Amino acid sequence: DKPWTTEDKQQFITNINSIPDCCINDFTFDMWLYAEFYCKQDVRILRLSFIAFSNGFIKDFNIDPHNFISISSLANEVFNQNVYYNHNLYRVGGVVRKFISHAVYGGRCMCAYNKKWHTTIPLCDFDAVSLYPSAMKRLYTVEGKPKVIKSDQLNMDFLTSVSAYVVEIEITKVNKHYPFPLIVQKVNGINVNDDTMKSSDKGAAIIDPITMVVDNIYLEDLINFQKIEFKLIRGYYWDGKKDYTIQDTISMLFNKRLQYKQ
Repeated sequence: DKPWTTEDKQQFITNINSIPDCCINDFTFDMWLYAEFYCKQDVRILRLSFIAFSNGFIKDFNIDPHNFISISSLANEVFNQNVYYNHNLYRVGGVVRKFISHAVYGGRCMCAYNKKWHTTIPLCDFDAVSLYPSAMKRLYTVEGKPKVIKSDQLNMDFLTSVSAYVVEIEITKVNKHYPFPLIVQKVNGINVNDDTMKSSDKGAAIIDPITMVVDNIYLEDLINFQKIEFKLIRGYYWDGKKDYTIQDTISMLFNKRLQYKQ
């Protein structure tokens, strides 16, 4: 910690003098009274902030934050009312939901080639703003119920004709490699971002093909950027109309947040 300046010391004395009975003499103060006042200030400011937040949310969205346990569930209700409940969309569950969940991959925290480094020099940590909203601004929802892909439909000619799909694929060859690969391998239940494949000594036959569950956007990226060769195993597809309301809703939320931050 840096040493206190004269201004810091004077501010501390002013704070103590503003608390009744906290200053005992010119050299001593009641630490417990000061700590109690400090904690009450924290709670008071948080309370005032939440009241302002709640009033604004009720005014802008007609939703009361007191009825929700987390900020995530509150934000989701905005999408329930503006996107999900109004556009012939269906909530999935059971086996379908379980299968689709395998196509959801968490964010990564890694250096190139997933190497570890020890450094003693200062680093700049550049982080992007609102990565999830940025993705939602480019996405869409699809009307209707998911349908099982039949064996004679397990081909790209059919899949490129539908609105969306989630499929299990077996990657048999990777023709382009990256320091930050799109391919994710499951190793002992852990996601490993590695696009190398085990092969024989002659580099010919693939011993362990990589299996992934991906949606249509992910598969298109794997084809375009990693030039994969693959087999389609199974999956679901949607042939309903695409709805882009989610893009307008996330833009509205993002801009509203900027307004309140100012």
